[in-house]
Amino acid sequence: NKIPLGYDAGIYRYAISHGLNNLDPWIRSSVEPGFLYLFEPLKLIFSIDQLLIGVFIAFNIILGISLYLFTSKYFGRFEALISLFIFALSTVQYKVFTFMYYKNIIALSFLLLSLFFYQKQKENSNFNRIAFVVLAGLVGAVHRPTFYIFGLSYFFYTISFLFYRRKYFLSNFINGILILVIASLF
Repeated sequence: NKIPLGYDAGIYRYAISHGLNNLDPWIRSSVEPGFLYLFEPLKLIFSIDQLLIGVFIAFNIILGISLYLFTSKYFGRFEALISLFIFALSTVQYKVFTFMYYKNIIALSFLLLSLFFYQKQKENSNFNRIAFVVLAGLVGAVHRPTFYIFGLSYFFYTISFLFYRRKYFLSNFINGILILVIASLF
């Protein structure tokens, strides 16, 4: 075995290798079904070792790209480069990588990309709205704790539109319902 089987790595190895056929209650309670659905097609292409190492590294890179896109959209390119630099050198990122928080990395990638598309939906593009809703729903499908924080934040954000900018309340409310539907499908 080339990978040291720590707590998380061992759970991911077992969950990914047994996939959706897994009926062990302790695995079903620790790995969201969306995570397993995501890995079913990847198992056809990659070995378990490649999924645990190479694809995990790829998702870390996607998280960095998501961070850059999000930050550049909200704050500018220079600030995005600084945030990417800090992210790449941060102790937290190193710990997340060494402890292999796979679900969290994927969920944060989806979350930052969804917020990027939320900001872009102001350009009146249906693609951006759909991308926001689908990616935000996938956050709930992959990692529930991240989704709970996002969901509460989005709920209060949407409620705030009742007090100012009433015309955007309904579209944000509908987005929230669609996000909940997508997340609950898994």
